[in-house]
Amino acid sequence: MHYSPRAWTDEHAQYQPDDWRYDTNWPPYASHIRQWRLCADAAIRPVSAGKDELDQARHWRYDPRHPIPTIGGRNMLIAPGALDQRPLQDLSDYGLVYRTEPLATPLQIADPVSVNLHLESDCADTDVIVKVIEEHADGAAILLLDGVSQLLLREPARGPQPLSHGEIVSVHIELGRICHTLAACNRLRVDVTSSNFPRRAHNTNSGNLQFAADTQADIRIAHNTLHHGADTPAVFTMTLLE
Repeated sequence: MHYSPRAWTDEHAQYQPDDWRYDTNWPPYASHIRQWRLCADAAIRPVSAGKDELDQARHWRYDPRHPIPTIGGRNMLIAPGALDQRPLQDLSDYGLVYRTEPLATPLQIADPVSVNLHLESDCADTDVIVKVIEEHADGAAILLLDGVSQLLLREPARGPQPLSHGEIVSVHIELGRICHTLAACNRLRVDVTSSNFPRRAHNTNSGNLQFAADTQADIRIAHNTLHHGADTPAVFTMTLLE
């Protein structure tokens, strides 16, 4: 099969298909799986390079009455694509941001991409949105992938599981498939938040299955926590090409 190491191009008129590659397998045989840890100091580090951390949790607040707007992504009825997330990141209650150091060499991702998180909330339900972003040296934050888990339905086969106060739950989120090369000097960034509206209906945090049936009295403000300890790691997994 043929593939390109660029997920998109902004220069449509000048685009030349001169970097397509061929392999008989996908992901290509030269690929390898790597895991990175989201750390309590907001850094992203290879799991193999770090030592176990104390569980220094990070927190964010999510108010369903003021959801984080959708900018880009896999949409049909609103503007899609690899759009700059900078208008969102300074919003009140945006969520958590994690970054690598500037890359010394290009980093080529080939699918799949996923994340495993250990989460806590003071509400019976809440959403967790994860975004994978290429942050450019000039500050541009270009969305590559995103995914969501509704914590009430974190294990769909088991049905609704309301969160209990103080309970830490493990969540696996598949973020999708991509082939893209992050440029040297840019950063890999992972954002964790709780809304992406209107692409995703805003979770009222009530614990009710039908958000549309909730009244104003049912809406709850969630105070959410992401853990980073040795027994509760936040791990980002992706397939890399040599």
